[in-house]
Amino acid sequence: MLQDVGNGYLVTDVQQYNTTGPAGGYEIFVVLPAASPPPEGYPVLYLLDGNACIAGAADALRFQAKFHEEARIEPLMIVAVGYPGAAPFDMGRRAYDYLPAHKSRKLGDRFMQGAPWHQPGGADDFLDFLSGPLRTSLAARYPINTGRQILCGASFGGFFTLYALLTRPPVIQQICRRQPLVVVGRQPADKGRPGDGPKPAP
Repeated sequence: MLQDVGNGYLVTDVQQYNTTGPAGGYEIFVVLPAASPPPEGYPVLYLLDGNACIAGAADALRFQAKFHEEARIEPLMIVAVGYPGAAPFDMGRRAYDYLPAHKSRKLGDRFMQGAPWHQPGGADDFLDFLSGPLRTSLAARYPINTGRQILCGASFGGFFTLYALLTRPPVIQQICRRQPLVVVGRQPADKGRPGDGPKPAP
């Protein structure tokens, strides 16, 4: 009854590129809307953790394209920034890229979902990469509106979107942050651990 057609789900709308930034290699996934670009070019939605979210984002863009007038969602171009490899998240790379340098001593011995927390510190260089070489390369290939750049991220990525907006508002005009991690040195899981100090009042 079932005929094997091979492994893998193919998202045909995604254009994929390899590039190199200040912290190493990146995978760049681009999805164009079905509508023709406006005279000023497409607005661009940059998605962090691109390996994990590009398939869902591509499907969402394709589905809403048929009803964009009813949904009041204008056509935009998606650029998802990920890392080489098949894993949905590169825990070490994203920690470094999304967090600025700080003096917390707690990141070195933390673990999340079995992966060690690596040191932060690359947020400014990563923002330079997004707003500089990457944006320039995209503008050379696609009709984009450099005045309408939207950045979206979750957790560490959500922290990075807030950091980008607060430190360089001319570079990123809009953000969409999902469950941003806004306290890096202390998390709810720390409550009650020896040496963490007094518990906050309920």
